[in-house]
Order: sequence, then structure tokens, then C-alpha cells
Amino acid sequence: MEREELLRKLIMEKTGLSRVEIDRLVEKRIKEFAGLLTELGALYTIARDYGIEVDMDAITVKKKIRELQPGDKGVNVEGVVRRIFPVRTFVKDGRERKYVSFILEDGEDSIRVVLWDNVVLLAEKIKPGARVEVVNGRVSVFRGRPSLSVGWGGSINILEEGRGRKIKVVRVRKGKYKNGTYTVIIGEEEGRKLRVTLWEDVDVGPGDVVVVWGKEEEGGIVAEAYEVVERGERRWTWIGRLEEGPVRVVGVVTRLVSRRPFVGRCRKCGGEVIFDGTFKCGQCGSEDVSVAPSLVVEVRDPTGSVRVALEREEALKYYKNYPEVDMEEVEGLLVGKMFVVEGLSENGRIVEAVLKDVDEESVEEVVRLVRGLNLGPEKDV
Repeated sequence: MEREELLRKLIMEKTGLSRVEIDRLVEKRIKEFAGLLTELGALYTIARDYGIEVDMDAITVKKKIRELQPGDKGVNVEGVVRRIFPVRTFVKDGRERKYVSFILEDGEDSIRVVLWDNVVLLAEKIKPGARVEVVNGRVSVFRGRPSLSVGWGGSINILEEGRGRKIKVVRVRKGKYKNGTYTVIIGEEEGRKLRVTLWEDVDVGPGDVVVVWGKEEEGGIVAEAYEVVERGERRWTWIGRLEEGPVRVVGVVTRLVSRRPFVGRCRKCGGEVIFDGTFKCGQCGSEDVSVAPSLVVEVRDPTGSVRVALEREEALKYYKNYPEVDMEEVEGLLVGKMFVVEGLSENGRIVEAVLKDVDEESVEEVVRLVRGLNLGPEKDV
């Protein structure tokens, strides 16, 4: 039961006032305080008027973020959730504690909101873009700026769910930055192409459907949260029967299509990139170049062969001392070995591919495919 309802019933019990009479008093009291008093705060002052003892922590006052001052207690703030940070854990005085934080904006200012201990669970229901009310918060200072803490006795009310964007994944690109791996999704939203950037390593692939929450900027969306709502059908099939879309095949790597561990172009003249201690254009010598790891192999099964282009991070798994790679060593790791290939079949190739070891599940699928080789097209799994 909400605290407001508990307090209302307490006043009714102690005074004999009806619910309608109390609601009228609440409305009048809020007007007296120019709207700065919450319903709970109004009920508290009414209870005090009738000599009913109530814990002081029950009163809360609505404020704008810009009005918050260190030391303020029992404040309510409304706003829109922006970036949400991961849950953190630490040990203090032998006790494990957890907290999670997010940035709250109200159109005039923003503040970091920290949820502690039991309140951390509420963050699982909050997505970027949601409008929420922080109830019974306490203002402190974090890195020189006001910070709003919510612990025992406080809560978060979701007033309006954040609107996520539903994207069907077409391509996935990954890359490294100082603090980790970022993921770029090229997808479709209601037939329109869209680019989504996530500053983390995300387990998604072509054909998956994801919902993302974040800010729309020029060139796409910078996502602050995501959820995979549907995994694309990665059909087990033979290479000789490849169709456009997400697929899985099992085959043997027969050769490296290219013995260069990277591809790149000069931004000035469009020339091919070489590596001579540094990346530079082989034609004009400019170091203003665009370069990415590249590994293309040929994979064969009983029905044919296909070129497979590994995605960037997957290529780096086989490259030691990139970009000064010993391609004979890479050849020894791959050629003649059997792998499960997962990727996107496109124009007679498999792109955005990942190589996986053959496990018990994939052996069962190979057996099924062999049995059906001459019995018509296989069914999706």
C-alpha cells in the first residue's frame, strides 16, 4: 500500500473525517504552498494540525533540479532519464553494497541520481527516455556537483515509459576505443535504414531484432541501452544452397583469399594503403588513411565453396602483432580445419562472419543435412 493511502487512512481513523473531506483539505493545502508540496507532504501537515504524530521523513517537497542544494532531504524531482550507468558493487566495513546511477534532466538542468542497495532493483525497469519521479531523495556532492541519492525510504515512480526504437539488424561492425569495444549496427526501422552506435560489445547479428534507447544525433542513434527481442533465423544450410540472409554452414577452410591482414584507402587520393612502420598511402604517401583488419577465407563443403569475410574483431582473434602479421601462422591456424560459419549470405559470399568450433549441436545438424542432401531443401531450425 502507498504511503499516501496509509497516512490518509490514519487521519480518517484518528479524526473521523471522510475521504472526500480529507481530499479537499489536501487540495487546499497544496494550493497554499503554490504547488511545491506533494500529496504526501500535504497529508503530513494535516495530520500535524490534528495532533497526529507522523515520522518527519514522510514529508517530501517538489523541487526543480536547479533549486537543489547539498544537504536537502526529502525532496521529489521529476525529469527524463538520460544515460544509465552499470550497477557497481563495493565492500565497506565488511558489508557488500550496490549502487546504480543515471542522469536526470528536467528541461532546465540535469543531475546524477544514485540508487542504493534495495532501490537498485528499481533501475531494471527504467530505460533512457523514461519520465520518472524521484521520491524522498537526499542531495549530496559528487565530484564537485550536486548528486541526488535514493535509499531506504525513497523510491522511483515511472510516470511515462521511455520510447525505444525497434531495429532489425542488417549489418554489425565492431571496433576498439580506449575503454573497450564499441558496436555499430546498421539496421532497418519500418523500411528506413538507421545507424545505431553502442559504446560496448553487443552480442547481436544480422536478422536479430533489437530495441534501443538513446539520443538521435546526426547520422543515427547513440544508444544508451538495448534489448534483443528476437533472434534472427540463422538457417543451417549447404553452401551450394545459400540464400540471402542470416545462415549457418559447416565447412573446411581451404585457403586464405588474401594474404594482407588489412584493407584501407587514402582519404586524399583514394590510393591503396601500405604499412611501413605506419599506415600510409602507397601512391601519395599521405598518412590520412582509413584502415581496418581484414580476413577473407574460402570455405568448402560437399556442395561447393564460398568466400567468407570475417568481421573485424573476429579477424583480430587470428592476428598476432597486428598489423605485422605472420600470414603463414594464420594459415596454419585455419586452413584444413573445420568450422561452423555464422554470418550474412550476400551476393554469393558470407559477410560479417564468425568462425566457431564444431560442437555436438553442429554435428547433429551436419548429420541432418547429409540425410536430406538429396531430399529437397532443408527446413529452418
